[in-house]
Amino acid sequence: MLAQLIFTDSMEWILEVQDIHKSFARHFNNQNGLAEAEIAEVLTGVSFQLTQGSVTALIGSNGSGKSTLFNIISGLIRPNRGKVYFRSQDRIYDLTSVSSYRQANMGISRLFQGSNVFENLTVLENLLIADNCRTGERPWHIFFNPCKVNQVEKLRIEEAEQILSKLLGSINPLWEKRNLPAGRLSLGQQRILAFTRLFMNEEAKLFLLDEPCAGVNSDVREIMAEMIQKLKTDGKTVLLIEHNLDFATKVSGEGLYLEGGKLIIRDDIANVINHQIVVQNYLGQNA
Repeated sequence: MLAQLIFTDSMEWILEVQDIHKSFARHFNNQNGLAEAEIAEVLTGVSFQLTQGSVTALIGSNGSGKSTLFNIISGLIRPNRGKVYFRSQDRIYDLTSVSSYRQANMGISRLFQGSNVFENLTVLENLLIADNCRTGERPWHIFFNPCKVNQVEKLRIEEAEQILSKLLGSINPLWEKRNLPAGRLSLGQQRILAFTRLFMNEEAKLFLLDEPCAGVNSDVREIMAEMIQKLKTDGKTVLLIEHNLDFATKVSGEGLYLEGGKLIIRDDIANVINHQIVVQNYLGQNA
């Protein structure tokens, strides 16, 4: 059952992570061939808030707990201890008791690593999958009112085309390929498509972006930066995992640095990146 609390004050935060702990058991055979297990603590007491309309970069080395934290916020895994709260209009929802598939309807969108597109579907069809409209999937609507269904489908396509044309602006590698299978796009173009698909949910308020710039060139990074700026301009909130610190600095206002499963530093992104701990432990340079 969806847990919810009445939101009564005037706080501006949209996401609150409270004292998150997460550990996993690792099973192995010892030298004698006997099964053993050890507990690995991945997250230890992570807490922070995100204000509405902010862009925050989550940085840290591999194994620091970034992806695990994202998966907890997204409802894919449960923490051993702690809570994650999401503000939506006049409600506060406990995300640790919400299934991941329900979060999209609450206003949370996530970009996963990799392309994550349907390669056999066209670019437009990939966008339409993310639309909340399901009129054409209800047989009784098709049977009793086919004209209305056709009209709705036409409007959906027009809205997808409008998002595709206006969102990417003059630098638009997808418009001319909108009717081609997504599998014919380059990796960078597939990443742009996966990101663009998030804009189909007009009710989305929080965007979780998992390494949007992984494996893409500078042109794609520029488009990604413009799309994140569009979200910020529209008052959306963004939390992104990003290893490209130049990109993180360009798009983010604040930075969170995880190390060993703990939130070590929270500050303006430039201060985080130039912090002595980050320079030595993450960048491997002398302060």
